[in-house]
Amino acid sequence: MVVLARVSLLLIPLLGTLSHAIQAEDYPSTCINACDGITPDPNNSTEASFYCDYCICNNKLLGWSNFQPPENFTDMFIDWVPLGGLCPKDWLCTWANWTDNGFNANYSKLVYAPNNGFNGCPKTVTLEVGTLVDRFGTENGSYLAPAGTTYGERSIGPSSLNKYSGSTQYNYWRFNVTEEFEAQGGLILPWDSQPGGGWQWYVKGGLGPLQDAGKLELVGADTFGVNEAWEAAEPMERVYALQDE
Repeated sequence: MVVLARVSLLLIPLLGTLSHAIQAEDYPSTCINACDGITPDPNNSTEASFYCDYCICNNKLLGWSNFQPPENFTDMFIDWVPLGGLCPKDWLCTWANWTDNGFNANYSKLVYAPNNGFNGCPKTVTLEVGTLVDRFGTENGSYLAPAGTTYGERSIGPSSLNKYSGSTQYNYWRFNVTEEFEAQGGLILPWDSQPGGGWQWYVKGGLGPLQDAGKLELVGADTFGVNEAWEAAEPMERVYALQDE
């Protein structure tokens, strides 16, 4: 039997509540010297932009090494395997152009899914008043999902949870539809070693115009439950956009 991943969920106390800690750095048994060649040196000018003190192998593209979602986020991360069972370097080579580029910030980035991330042809649909939607990424990006869709179903890379200056907690945003609008809708393509299969809407031009027109109301832009790991993390400089832009 091949062990693809060994990710455990632990119940740990968090300021009087319970939170799941996802042990993302428990690699498959085939991973030998898992961080060799992919751990950046913060004192090296070429590698420093990749450095993240709380990330797997200290590489920001790999996301949190011990992800602890706040209580209100727990259901969205049940059964989430951050690297989908791949060794860290294999994940980078598959999804972040690492094979030929290594520590080259111009090219080693998360690769966007084709077809705007849809599995098949999307359809033009109308989002009705009162629909709750959410997203991980920047506030005015182009993608929305039904509120509470699991992270794995969204096919988003782990680094979209990293902390940047001005981030909401884990870059999470929730909206209420206050006036009908049209968007492309459909099922999400498996990507970034995630299963996909959730539903998404793609809004060409991003969400800013919809908010400006009063069609989307921001109802949850800030912290959902106190999270000590997030509060303690040092925000990074955003050299390029989050994947779910």
